[in-house]
Amino acid sequence: MRCDAAGHLFCFEPGPGPALTPPAEEGAVAFVTSLLGTADLGSWPDAGGKTGVAAADAICQARAAAGSLENPSTFKAWISDSTTNAKDRFLSNVARVRPDGVKVADSLTDMLDSVLDSSINVTELGDYVGNNAVWTATHPTGLLSGDSCSDWTSSSSISSARTGSSNAADSAWTLTFTSSCSFASSRLYCIEDPFIFIDGFESGDTSAWSSSTP
Repeated sequence: MRCDAAGHLFCFEPGPGPALTPPAEEGAVAFVTSLLGTADLGSWPDAGGKTGVAAADAICQARAAAGSLENPSTFKAWISDSTTNAKDRFLSNVARVRPDGVKVADSLTDMLDSVLDSSINVTELGDYVGNNAVWTATHPTGLLSGDSCSDWTSSSSISSARTGSSNAADSAWTLTFTSSCSFASSRLYCIEDPFIFIDGFESGDTSAWSSSTP
């Protein structure tokens, strides 16, 4: 419409009370880290002396604790490397929600169909972030996509890895940019995986079991 043409306006009367908010959904928590860093994840302050994917998980657990989230030890990073696909690192197929109670997906399977119910753009502290790169090296199907900066130990400016976009709810949430390993403004996705055995069950060690059958 031309700027000199006559037009109409929409007018709405505000309601008498506060704005309604949707009820909080239930599920395991998924957030994006408030901290940013290069692809050398061992250099992040929360890495705890670990490297690679182990450093990513340590960062997620430290951030979950900093955000006073329940069971911080059950959080893992949504990330792949040359030996492990992100989807294979999670045992629980329950729903995932952001720290603000907004549902991300009905299940882990639902996360792998290239469409999220909402973007994972809320940090462990409850803050909302914009269009930030997120280290993933992960295809929407949960499989490794390309290089992973020497399994997340390199910050070389001549190497790169695929990253997701924190404000995307389509396939770009996990795979959109190609970022230099030296790019220091990338975050991590951290996702709660409730089914974790703290007595070494998954390692095959039965010493802590009350009984076992060969």
